[in-house]
Amino acid sequence: MQKDEMIIPNFEVLENKNIYTGSIKDFHYKITPCQEGLQVVVWYGYYNLQNSTVVDEKLFALSREALPEIKAWLNGIHAQAVAQKLVRRPGFEIERGY
Repeated sequence: MQKDEMIIPNFEVLENKNIYTGSIKDFHYKITPCQEGLQVVVWYGYYNLQNSTVVDEKLFALSREALPEIKAWLNGIHAQAVAQKLVRRPGFEIERGY
């Protein structure tokens, strides 16, 4: 696994109603099981979700098949954020002084 790879838990974690949060540097995401499916929320910055602004969110089906879709969606948002310099690229702490 590369250090800039999105990590998604196995389906059983989410099926049992566990909330999962992950991040790559200052790109953060939270996967919350709910009655409608899996709610995925994205925010940027150094702070927790409660002290940040949600930049994107999407509802996915509560199914095994949704996990690769979630990962692809998160990777797409992350790539856009890096391209727009909204978040730091992994491995560039020294170059940018972080």
